[in-house]
Amino acid sequence: MRLSTYLQGVHAQAIELALSLHSEEVTLEHLVCALLSDEESAICELIEHAFADPETLYEDALALTPGILIVGSGATRPFSVRAVEAARRAVELARTAGLASVTPACLLRAAMEELTPEALQALKEAGCDGEAASLSGEKGTLPEAAHLFHPFGDEARRALTSASRQAPKTSRRAISPADLIVGALSEDAELARSFGTSASGASALLRPFSEDKTPPPARAISNDAALTKVFSALSEESGSLDLLRLVLRDSEAELAQVFLRQKVTPALLERSINTFVDP
Repeated sequence: MRLSTYLQGVHAQAIELALSLHSEEVTLEHLVCALLSDEESAICELIEHAFADPETLYEDALALTPGILIVGSGATRPFSVRAVEAARRAVELARTAGLASVTPACLLRAAMEELTPEALQALKEAGCDGEAASLSGEKGTLPEAAHLFHPFGDEARRALTSASRQAPKTSRRAISPADLIVGALSEDAELARSFGTSASGASALLRPFSEDKTPPPARAISNDAALTKVFSALSEESGSLDLLRLVLRDSEAELAQVFLRQKVTPALLERSINTFVDP
């Protein structure tokens, strides 16, 4: 792989991002997000020159990135390691209970299992009881699916969306098990009554324990075909703006549109290619 020292470092960050998003491969979108996270990159300097916001472009690019995420109108949020484990456990609980789909109660019970002892103690002292959450609902055979959230019912999916709104309130990028509990309670009033507190009450109780810093498991992960093709077109002298030129070449592609919507155009790039440089 013939890359500049700078792009090699960005590629390493893209790998970390792909792992944190539970992705199967590293993609061009992961690489662009890594570049947009570096405010000293030539791409970010060009974006600011165009009076655009790198953080906005990051959110738009992240929404296109393969991984386990909630894509919303306000923000795109990935799931923390323990939150993903909770989602998988919720599927298991629904299947064991003979339910046709995952319910908010399944999600709450599973998320409780992923909380720290301190967080569980705070809930217990407030009179909250996860075991009181009844795993009731329409009976049936839970569908086998490639995507983690396909077996989730409508209420449980709305709970995931509600959970995703909790992370920005504390400047966290990832949805945690605590967020899943708040999301589940916000979508099921009966569940909140049996649990012992409302969504807002749980949010206050769990706020000190809301962040999940568990690192993703180490595993080998390779570039996808599209990223490999892009790398083959770059030389050791290429920087982030050379990569952006390749992105913008296909103006109809979704990733190119992320930049074009913010007036970061091929014409602007060519006028500025020698003005901004990577660290």
